[in-house]
Amino acid sequence: MKIMLVDDKDISNFIMRKFIEIRKPDATVKEFTDPAEAFNGINDFNPDIIFLDLNMPIMNGWQFLDKMLADNLTQKVAILTSSTSNEDMEKSKSYGNVVNFYVKPLTPDELARVFADLNTQS
Repeated sequence: MKIMLVDDKDISNFIMRKFIEIRKPDATVKEFTDPAEAFNGINDFNPDIIFLDLNMPIMNGWQFLDKMLADNLTQKVAILTSSTSNEDMEKSKSYGNVVNFYVKPLTPDELARVFADLNTQS
């Protein structure tokens, strides 16, 4: 399994990587703190899932999703954000490739559920 982490905070990526190492030790994980750099790496890496923060400078998560849509990129995305906004949660449902919306920090049980959902969708 290939997993892309896109969050402008190193600590958030670090925590997610540790959780992933426990649940999916054989996964290949690429971390990005620059969403534009992450976006440019999607085709080369071709992740099974992208964990995407919404609130980032330069390019936010919505802009990232809009660019994916414009470029016909269909990789699955799990939003992982500090936002507790119902508006954000509802907006995320308008993107066909968004499979989950989680408020940070993601728990190990929630991560296991993400992986289980991916296995049933494959």
